Amino acid sequence: MPVQRVLILLAAVMAFVVVAPSVHGASPDDRTEAPQPEATGGQDPAEAPDLIPLRSEDPIAETQDAPQQLDDIVVTATKRSQPLREIPASINLVDGRELERQNAKELADFLKLTPGVTLNGLGMDQNRVTIRGIGADTSRLTTSQTAAILIGDTAFSDPMLSAVSPDVNPFDLEGVEILKGPQGTLFGSGGLSGAIRYVPTPPELGAWQGKFAGSYGTTREGEPSRAFDGAVNVPLGSDAAALRLVGMQRTVGGVTDDVTRELVDVDRRGQESGRALLRWELSNRISANAMYLRQRSRMDDLSFASNREGRLERTTTSGPSDQRSQFDLADVSLGYRFDWGQLTSTSSRVTKEFDSTAEVSRVLGAPTPDNSVRLADFQAVTSAMQELRLVSDPGEWEWLLGVYGLDYHQDFRELLTEKTPPLGTESSLLQADAALDLREISAFGNVARLFGDAFKAELGLRYYRVSTGGAVDSSGALVLASTGSQSNTNVADIAESGINPKVALSWFASRHLMSYVSVARGFRTGGIQTVGDTPTTDVPDVYKSDTLWNYEVGMRSDWFDRNLLVDLAVYYIDWKKPQMVQRTSDNLFNYVDNVGGARVPGAELSFRYAPPIDGLVVTGAAAYSRPRTTEPFNAPDGTPVPVGTPLPGTGDWQTALTLGYTRSLGHWLGDAQLVHAYTGPAYNDLLQHAQIYDYQTWDLRLTFRRDVGIGLPVTLGLLGTNLADERGVGNVVYTSETVQDVFYIRPRTVEMRVGIDFY
Repeated sequence: MPVQRVLILLAAVMAFVVVAPSVHGASPDDRTEAPQPEATGGQDPAEAPDLIPLRSEDPIAETQDAPQQLDDIVVTATKRSQPLREIPASINLVDGRELERQNAKELADFLKLTPGVTLNGLGMDQNRVTIRGIGADTSRLTTSQTAAILIGDTAFSDPMLSAVSPDVNPFDLEGVEILKGPQGTLFGSGGLSGAIRYVPTPPELGAWQGKFAGSYGTTREGEPSRAFDGAVNVPLGSDAAALRLVGMQRTVGGVTDDVTRELVDVDRRGQESGRALLRWELSNRISANAMYLRQRSRMDDLSFASNREGRLERTTTSGPSDQRSQFDLADVSLGYRFDWGQLTSTSSRVTKEFDSTAEVSRVLGAPTPDNSVRLADFQAVTSAMQELRLVSDPGEWEWLLGVYGLDYHQDFRELLTEKTPPLGTESSLLQADAALDLREISAFGNVARLFGDAFKAELGLRYYRVSTGGAVDSSGALVLASTGSQSNTNVADIAESGINPKVALSWFASRHLMSYVSVARGFRTGGIQTVGDTPTTDVPDVYKSDTLWNYEVGMRSDWFDRNLLVDLAVYYIDWKKPQMVQRTSDNLFNYVDNVGGARVPGAELSFRYAPPIDGLVVTGAAAYSRPRTTEPFNAPDGTPVPVGTPLPGTGDWQTALTLGYTRSLGHWLGDAQLVHAYTGPAYNDLLQHAQIYDYQTWDLRLTFRRDVGIGLPVTLGLLGTNLADERGVGNVVYTSETVQDVFYIRPRTVEMRVGIDFY
């Protein structure tokens, strides 16, 4: 199998690391030399080196003359500018240039290259991210996400019912930071299993810059796709202020046929998004940054098939399942620079709307044009966030103090109707209306101390208090059948508080080897039930927060004068009383309860190697995890779930390998990347009704870049994804043996991309 060859390659690299103690060419005394934090930390975030330079005066010559040595990467995932290789945590970075090289438009385009992270898709802006085996239910949007979605420092994921889970277009980002392990100390309740953090490119002072790109793609058995992206950086007045405007528009062709309605390629999608960023340096000490972001998406129909034979078609629907979503973010950040640190105030407001209509008659029987059941959902979210933090400069002591407040409100309406022949009249089976509120107040801090030249200890704490309340009203024929009453109302509230600690100890054995051990706690807030008691099921009014502990040992090393970077992390996760979807005994309603427990032992290995061949870089990663239940409990249909049952939505094995080669071709600079990714088998739910994943993909990217003069580099790209046309199953929504919604990954797609920059 291809995956075996990839694992053998990774094992060979690791074996070399273990048995070759002298490859650095350094004396044994080097083992006690610690890195000098003052040389890289302590910069104001605005002055920190870019993850990847936006552009150079001569990008072609710069690339040709660049040494093979792999550079340091600076990230802000810890709320301070810090070299990635000095952080005692598992963090992956996909930088902005790589995102544009991939022509990435959504999470699915780049998460597959991050082993340890999987994506379970249900529709547009309805993705579920699983990190290290810790995920929410993959088939029902009932529980909240376990992984936080952040834009800058603003949380976009919902602390209760999962509404819109924004899939942000990553054009013109500095990068995307993927944090593995609980992030409860710095980011609060959203980061139970980890976080995905989008880092927008800030405006650049004193420079006119811009870039524009267009792409056209064809997909096997599907419609063409198109995308247009643009960004411009505008200096305002003197060199103290600048504005950056970013706009994106794309149309994704459909690939799924609806045989019942005799329609082809019904699942086409469209999206428009834009950002405006303002930076103003009022003085040497005072700075202001503002951002407004909006993204609107629409999908004509869901992308599921009704077979496991790889045919992109279905015969189980008599109408479309369309979706519309929109989210907005307004953010203002003010900073004051002391001689010894930085004070930052961040204020954000987020609004989200999601509107969908699903044809679900297949759940109740064979659909016909005259007999259909439709489920309409509408969700609206408004949240306001305020954070104030004070961060010290690097030194023997480093510290961070902050306070955080969140005011969150969600309105939710669900309407299930049935149209029956011969008159085609509609009757209400269920109508549910919910108004939910959540308020969180937190105080957090982190302190680090250097001991001599080789050790660094860190302690982080977050005290939180969360209060949740709301009312849910439901009525209709299903409520009458389940409870014997025409309507049901659930009014409840819950208040919880606690402390999230994180402890880490780092050992800088030499300039080339750093190891660490860390312990961290994460939590996810509880909430209000959307259903009430039935005569046969005692449904609790609320469900409580769930928590986990992550125990981790890691190593970061570099070899051959930094031409080889190798990272290894081994972890153990203990998940207490996870929020699980349950079902009333009459099989009519789902609810959430804290049941069972789980543990996840695992390991992650990654490397980046620039061999003594000019222009060649090899990047690889592998992740193994074994998420299993530790306590018996009942599944939603009442079936016992024994100890040792695999958690759904994540495979035990994942690997990724990229071969990249850059070469000068006359006046052009050519770049080629061959990418292989493998995701091992998993199941869609706890009862293992359907297997998902167990597929591999091959991608090829060719880009050619040339400066045509007067500072206008032109980029031509040819990208092929899923070249073998693998019909991998990304998710399955299981209702019965005969009713399964199968979500396939996108078939083979070939795209052409043309871009031009000016500076």
